[in-house]
Amino acid sequence: MTEAEIVVDNLTKRFEDVTAIDGLCLTVANAELFGLLGLNGAGKTTTINVLCGLTRPSSGSVKVAGHDIQKETTQVKKLIGVCPQETPVYTYLTGRENIELFGNLYEMPKEKLKERFVDTLHCKMRHLPTIMILCWRSLLMVTWKQELED
Repeated sequence: MTEAEIVVDNLTKRFEDVTAIDGLCLTVANAELFGLLGLNGAGKTTTINVLCGLTRPSSGSVKVAGHDIQKETTQVKKLIGVCPQETPVYTYLTGRENIELFGNLYEMPKEKLKERFVDTLHCKMRHLPTIMILCWRSLLMVTWKQELED
């Protein structure tokens, strides 16, 4: 039998009066293709967030490649990758706040995060006409797509 890479035992996650995950148990073997399917609000995203170490479970245990997600979060983050369905840019945050959020999720040192932000800003300012053209083209494509759907 193949060794398990993901072991979830009695995982529960509560947000105040909502239980997003209720006693989930699952095992995913090495090289096994596995998917989470369910209705909106079934707990799929919350489960992925727990597996990635982005949120802590209320109870239960999770091991990824033998690492306890609550005790060895950094090791787990080094081993995994997640491709979200949608671009993870939050419109209610500023550009700097978005960069800080994702830098903090990946435990980037504060000084390195600040350096990367300044480098990015400097690069974007040098290429502002190109960026404005790309943004304008994207806006036109979105508008054109909406007109086709109407």
